[in-house]
Amino acid sequence: MIDCGEGVAARYRQAGLGPPGFTHGLEDLQAVFFSHLHSDHTIGYPGLLVAGFLNGLRNRTEPIQIYGPGPRGSVKDMFADRPANILVNPQNPMPGTADLTRDLLAAYATDLNERALRRGSGANPEASFDARDIQLPAGIEYELGGDPAPEMEPFAVHEDANVRVLATLVDHRPAFPAFGFRFETPDGVIVFSGDTRPTPNVIRLARGADILVHEVIAVPAMERLLVEPAARARLGDIASSHTAADAVGSVASAAGVTKLVLSPVLPPTADDSDFDIVRATFAGEIVVGRDLDQIAVGR
Repeated sequence: MIDCGEGVAARYRQAGLGPPGFTHGLEDLQAVFFSHLHSDHTIGYPGLLVAGFLNGLRNRTEPIQIYGPGPRGSVKDMFADRPANILVNPQNPMPGTADLTRDLLAAYATDLNERALRRGSGANPEASFDARDIQLPAGIEYELGGDPAPEMEPFAVHEDANVRVLATLVDHRPAFPAFGFRFETPDGVIVFSGDTRPTPNVIRLARGADILVHEVIAVPAMERLLVEPAARARLGDIASSHTAADAVGSVASAAGVTKLVLSPVLPPTADDSDFDIVRATFAGEIVVGRDLDQIAVGR
């Protein structure tokens, strides 16, 4: 699973990966990979942690592996001109994946402990999820407040009998670290860009892949939504941390992939026609990704 957006538990079941009765479903989930920790990519995570107690965790013998960004630490380098008194959780203002997981389980302790005590047994969610902060390779020199994604070689973060997973830094400033992922399987290779502006690291990550799943923003569609002057003024800032529809095709072409899946799309209400411009710079197959799409990869 890549990221946990809003409604992920319901979509998981609708996709046929877990039946509606909340009695099974997570037995076969091996790992979750967070590209970054913005709320639109993590807001469904509490549901996975808590509902999992009733949705198959008790039938597992090994924990689900959770991978994602580590803590950023100080915010001074990126937001030096902002007042410190606006910070939430100032003692740890930019926690990572391991902290996020621990704190969410603590926040739901009343519910989790009540259910465990009522049954007298069952899986302890703290032992059912193995959350790890992705460690950057030694020697990577990044610049908070500048380029957060220096050119680098992809590095391994996970491997099991079915898949090898590589990661690279992408540029979703001010988010840091933010990752793209490459999944190498016997059936083919799929790359997920994560949220990012165009970056050479995604091109390198996607070389030789069968499918590139790349985020995209349709600026004209955003302009139709943001009619208020104050909202329209923020569009430039939003667009600067994403990849525009007229640029994403060039990324796919440079990587040499034959199939480009546009996902996530911003705004979600954009029409497929808002992405016709991608064809100007990419000659391969283009799919505008929507929830519950099934896209085959095979050789």
